[in-house]
Amino acid sequence: MLICEKYQEENFQCIILKHDKMGHLCGYVGISDGHPFFGKNYNQCLNGCEGEENPSIFSERTFKNYPCLWKENHNSIEKLIDVHGGITYSDSCLPNENLDNVWWIGFDCAHLGDLVPKMEEIFPSNPGDVEYRDENYVRNEISNLVKQLKEQR
Repeated sequence: MLICEKYQEENFQCIILKHDKMGHLCGYVGISDGHPFFGKNYNQCLNGCEGEENPSIFSERTFKNYPCLWKENHNSIEKLIDVHGGITYSDSCLPNENLDNVWWIGFDCAHLGDLVPKMEEIFPSNPGDVEYRDENYVRNEISNLVKQLKEQR
């Protein structure tokens, strides 16, 4: 991941990264220890439902499956926050960015309707079917994310 821009907005750390292989942008906001989402996985149930550990087929890490995930009473960061493509990341570190006591929450611009440069080389799309989400677009979505994170305090 390549750093495109780092800045602060309303006392939140913000960063725009570009995927070094695929070429799409991602936006992240860092929250501090006092925020209710600090340390929480983006799909973790915030109602106290205990998830079940499951091994990942993709890595050494495990992930939690929340039995209430598709139920109406499931509350999670990804359900409470509305950004482009939904929240797709929450962790204590980012590539090239490891700050103490910061929990990163973010999104990516590699969804249906997004122009992902490397995918476009392999599978060209029809003009108008996809759009490249540039730094201005991601910056606006980060502002939207910051606003929503402030409301959750």
